[in-house]
Amino acid sequence: MPIENYGVTKGVPRAYTFQTREEDSKSPHLHLYYTTTSTFEAHEAAINIKSGDANESRLAFWTVPRFTNGITAALPNLASGFTSLASGQDHDDLSLDYIRNDYFNRADVRILPHDVPGQDNDILDTLPPLLDRAIEAGANVYIWGSEFSSHKGIHNVHMNQGSAGTFKRANGIWQDGGLVFEFADHWEAIFIGFASQATNTDRKGDGVGRETWGSIANQ
Repeated sequence: MPIENYGVTKGVPRAYTFQTREEDSKSPHLHLYYTTTSTFEAHEAAINIKSGDANESRLAFWTVPRFTNGITAALPNLASGFTSLASGQDHDDLSLDYIRNDYFNRADVRILPHDVPGQDNDILDTLPPLLDRAIEAGANVYIWGSEFSSHKGIHNVHMNQGSAGTFKRANGIWQDGGLVFEFADHWEAIFIGFASQATNTDRKGDGVGRETWGSIANQ
């Protein structure tokens, strides 16, 4: 069953907070706050920073410092705020699919835990500096995922296919999440999946084969 209320929201990132392992060791999130031209009220993007899979809780993480995918030609024309997108076989051109498009090099995946001792070895060391740069530059942000029923934010900002177990019910194609930043002179992108998700999927978004992001990173 596809995720609900899929689309992309356009705004300006203003601030963020996140939960450490002491604050939430089971389902922590980074909360990115952004504004749109239609309201001065900050909206929230709830970004998973740990998988709910008890056997494999790490993230699959890609950054693209010079993002040149063709979707960047259409993104500036979007209205500020949320734009609904069709997913599945009859998807819209701006819908995301990690498996069926070439937003990043698969081999560049980093498999990151939530919050562990040390430097540059977990998602809390990696994601905030990227957001700091976008906030300081006043970049536009485009965030894909599911709009909250309150219309005040977005979640499922990650790959939404190739999952197993209880998470399989949300699988679907052309409904992945992600973040793309429009700077004055270039574009950057962040894509987030879960290490347990399959690297190949069928027309329903279910995993094909045994290969996962975690397994290819270990090769």
